[in-house]
Amino acid sequence: MRSKQKIAWGGLLVVLGLLVACENPYRRLAREAPFLSVGARDATGTFVSLPDQPRRIIALDPAAAELLVLFGRADRVVAVSEFCDGPPELNALPTLFIEADSGYRVQSFEALKADLVFHSLSLARPERFRAFAQGLGLPVFFGGVQSWEQVEDQIQGLGRLAACDSQAQAYVRELNRFIGAIAAARPTGDTVRTVVLTGTRPLRVLGRDHYLTGLLTRLGARNVMDFLAGETAAASGELIAGQRPALVLVLSDNAADATLDLQAKAPELGDTPAGHRSEGIVSVEPKVLLRPGAGLFEAVGLLGQYLYPELAIDSLYRQAVQPRPGARP
Repeated sequence: MRSKQKIAWGGLLVVLGLLVACENPYRRLAREAPFLSVGARDATGTFVSLPDQPRRIIALDPAAAELLVLFGRADRVVAVSEFCDGPPELNALPTLFIEADSGYRVQSFEALKADLVFHSLSLARPERFRAFAQGLGLPVFFGGVQSWEQVEDQIQGLGRLAACDSQAQAYVRELNRFIGAIAAARPTGDTVRTVVLTGTRPLRVLGRDHYLTGLLTRLGARNVMDFLAGETAAASGELIAGQRPALVLVLSDNAADATLDLQAKAPELGDTPAGHRSEGIVSVEPKVLLRPGAGLFEAVGLLGQYLYPELAIDSLYRQAVQPRPGARP
């Protein structure tokens, strides 16, 4: 089986023009936009509203923490969770340990005097944490997405609550331009049949209820495991190979081990188009594709590169995202 290993480390695109700009354009928008008393519906369906602009934010959700920094609100973040691994602007902040089955220390939260918490459904049982936070008078916005539309909604919801609505809208708008540019430039022909593996011990695949499935569709590809729901661990090598994928994305921090596991457990893939495609089986750092935060431009660029290696993805990015005064390409 011919497969070419590629590892996605932050920096392939690094949001190109945005992060090499003389000034982060989203932060400039943060100084220009007034705060209006508004609210947003979170992933639990709860409508969260604030009467005043939040000044002290606890960002337990790593994706929310990244976006707050990107949108010029790093100075308002007063604590993060143990799952936050950047950006560096937040490294010196207190860390709150909030594993789903552990208790919450009232004193730790009270001492922060926060007025808003961003949390994630993947890190907590929402009813338990919301009851805890209500006892402290803390509004909580839970993130958690299953579709690409929910990604957009939650980024914009964060923007409304954290007084960075203009920045969030610009981010979503430019991200969709980038996606559209790749889809429009892709070669005509068959839709690229794709499988996304989230693990090899055992084999786990992403099904239809994940935003990556929607993103692949927008890029003109297809997750051929979309007949399964969510993340499924019951997949077999025969089942995957039977879908004839042209591209297999393995989300793993260790490309070599993941490839060996896949070859051992799904040797049938050597007879599929993925075994003969120049990209074939690709290993990608999990958080690049599984964290809907500030790295979404990189995620879109990586998918575009692996789906359509003949495209000049950086050029498409520059065409899609309009430069602003004060920013250099």
